Amino acid sequence: MLPDWLPLTATLAAALLTAGFRRHRLFQCSVLMVLMALALTKADPVRGTTSALAFLPWLFAYAAIMPEARWRARRSAFWLGALALLLVLSQYAPAHVLRALLNIGLAINPSAHPGLGAAGLHALAASVLLVRWILRGAFFDAAGAVLMLAIAAVWTQVGSPAAFAIWLVLAAALTMLLVLVGSYRMAFVDGLTGLPNRRALDETLDRLSGTFAIAMVDVDHFKQFNDTHGHAAGDVVLREVAALLHKQSRGKAFRYGGEEFCLLYVDGQVDHAMDGCESARTALESKPIRVRSPNAQGKPGKPKDVKVTASLGLAQRTEKRKQPREVLQAADKALYKAKGQGRNRVVQA
Repeated sequence: MLPDWLPLTATLAAALLTAGFRRHRLFQCSVLMVLMALALTKADPVRGTTSALAFLPWLFAYAAIMPEARWRARRSAFWLGALALLLVLSQYAPAHVLRALLNIGLAINPSAHPGLGAAGLHALAASVLLVRWILRGAFFDAAGAVLMLAIAAVWTQVGSPAAFAIWLVLAAALTMLLVLVGSYRMAFVDGLTGLPNRRALDETLDRLSGTFAIAMVDVDHFKQFNDTHGHAAGDVVLREVAALLHKQSRGKAFRYGGEEFCLLYVDGQVDHAMDGCESARTALESKPIRVRSPNAQGKPGKPKDVKVTASLGLAQRTEKRKQPREVLQAADKALYKAKGQGRNRVVQA
């Protein structure tokens, strides 16, 4: 049995955290969870929950499915207005009016299984978000889908106040976890390639010790490639290069910036650093990459295969260069030597 104060405290914490991180969709869902927690404090929790929250599933679904927007956006104003209206209806509408609205499916299904209709609506919203995540790969679409399924589980327990409270606390905790994970990804993961970004590399270098090697990677003639094939095709190439480095280099790959990447080899990986760099380079030069170059009208043309190469500079920690930044600078100098010697090669410092 949970303490009476825990559901409200957990949902309020979720609302404050989502507001602080400006995750408006998750904040809207958190506000609705606060109302669910408030309903549990009534003298008759079951009836109070059902009447006060009758219309909230639709607001949950709307908040989850609509794109992220500022509070001044019309869709946010509509959500706030709908919330106010539906709360007034649920509290002050005559009993026969509220019952009629419930019966036509605008709220929780008042049947032998209260909350089942609401759970189904949330499952449908989760399906929409999952499809959007598959198509776009946006983390917070996947996060919204997971949260919708969790809240669907909450609604299935609307007839049992104790279970309802437990699932509500779990949903609030999940909301906070999703915000923190999403914010971490935004800070430390490159949005285009999915690799750890420059900030993640800096954090890693600050903690680095022992034996290690660093390789700097630069896609050859990338500016000319963008000028010829367009930036959309360039993005495709960067994603393919990132995936190849992740799989073939035998080290940990980072997106350094632009067309540059960084490979980190630690401990036992150092012995295979040169082989890993050479393996990645040869795999890239032989890999066809399918892109769409813009036509004369600026629209994507027919798909075609292109090939790119990369130059790599590799440096290992030595007695003369012990600090990670010194090794990184040595790898960068080796990269420039590789480019000066004709590109598409690995040069070791």
